[in-house]
Amino acid sequence: MAQVENPYAGTKTAFMHDDALSSDVFTGKEPTGDLNFTFETKKGAVPTLLMGSDDLLQVVCVRNESTDGSIKRTPYLLLLNPETMETIASFKLPAGRALNNIYGYLNENDELLLANGKTIYRIAHNQTENEWEFKIQEKFVLESVADDFEFVAITPDWKGNIWFASYDSQAGFLNPKTGKFSLISLSDKKDEIVANSISSSPAGIAIATTHSLYVLHLKSKQPKILWQADYDRGNRVKPGKLSWGTGSSSSFSVRKKVMNI
Repeated sequence: MAQVENPYAGTKTAFMHDDALSSDVFTGKEPTGDLNFTFETKKGAVPTLLMGSDDLLQVVCVRNESTDGSIKRTPYLLLLNPETMETIASFKLPAGRALNNIYGYLNENDELLLANGKTIYRIAHNQTENEWEFKIQEKFVLESVADDFEFVAITPDWKGNIWFASYDSQAGFLNPKTGKFSLISLSDKKDEIVANSISSSPAGIAIATTHSLYVLHLKSKQPKILWQADYDRGNRVKPGKLSWGTGSSSSFSVRKKVMNI
């Protein structure tokens, strides 16, 4: 299986599902020789592990912390030494819903793109003397959207736009050069939500809601639904799933130069 590299995304494991296609196909070499394993607790759930061209791991770690007598989930961005798993930099992220901060990606400069609430963050890491640090390079805020709008996932297309989906089944793209964005509503069903990451390919953007699979593309500078197909979602939330629906991210594959989904 061949991969289609996105020029606006990093190499190696730049996405939770390996690449913009969510193909879960890693083309790197397998480990050889004697294998040694290193374990180190990060005192929280670590749903996202991304690796850029510098071989440093950027991970999102969600910890339960006591605040004003109550326990709240607090997400941190950690930079790890891949040899020792030592944390060499830590950055507290804005708290959000369970999936906020999780479905981000590394761009072509190994900068992390993360979405939370109504804001997309571009976060860089660099070394100053003997220390590493994270720094927010840029923020994109969708100020004109509804108060209950919340990002679920973002992904880049092959033109440099940042596509996104929200919990209430809205989708769209943002032009990072101008900061302008455009929205489209996928459905008017109140119980149709987006609960997983989204995928990008030259053929379009795939978004699986709890009712349907959609493929979007850019037409006349606006997001348009290329096609949509319902699926059998069952009669209940399946064990181990977060929502009543597929529970899986959409995935593109490439065979004989034909894009399939």
